Amino acid sequence: MANLDPRKLMLINEFKNMASGKSSDEILPLVLAMSKKSNSMGLQFSTEEMHQIVNTLSADLAPAEKKRIDMMMNMMSVMKK
Repeated sequence: MANLDPRKLMLINEFKNMASGKSSDEILPLVLAMSKKSNSMGLQFSTEEMHQIVNTLSADLAPAEKKRIDMMMNMMSVMKK
């Protein structure tokens, strides 16, 4: 992620701060808000970038919580198509 646009890195850091210590139920609205904010800034995260971000942020979650986030990300990917 080192080659990302600095504006994307700023959004990711903002998201990390907001998502710290949150459950999967609390993280999903943050992912959606980040996506909306990035779109309003003219930025788009690729599916791969979003998966990397979510994987990094969900690393400390319980396996069931992580699985739930993975399922939500897959649903979002399907909805984008």
